[in-house]
Amino acid sequence: MVDPVLRAGAVVARGGVVVVRFARLFVSCTPARVAGASMEPTLRDGDRIAVRPPFGHEPHVGQIVVADLGDREVIKRVAAVDADGIRLAGDNRSASTDPGQVPREAIRAVMIARYWPLMRSTN
Repeated sequence: MVDPVLRAGAVVARGGVVVVRFARLFVSCTPARVAGASMEPTLRDGDRIAVRPPFGHEPHVGQIVVADLGDREVIKRVAAVDADGIRLAGDNRSASTDPGQVPREAIRAVMIARYWPLMRSTN
């Protein structure tokens, strides 16, 4: 039989790991502003997002990232990841000038959440 005190300690220990990971996530986050319509309807011009540096093997397909293209930074979705690099694409194909394949080192940040505007109408 498992001692209830030990079981509670295990939950606290696991909970502590979650708290540490959660804190690490938000300590390293920074704001970014969306410019343009290439990520509509997911993100719109003027939206504010929280981003953080990529961890481990990130980014993964489907994540939204900030990439440094040398002359500009872009916010795009990861369409594919392979040994040659990362393919980026905008959600709004008609308004997006996609950079295509970029080296992994070009990925500066991964989006955590959109925080502004707080609420958005569906129109």
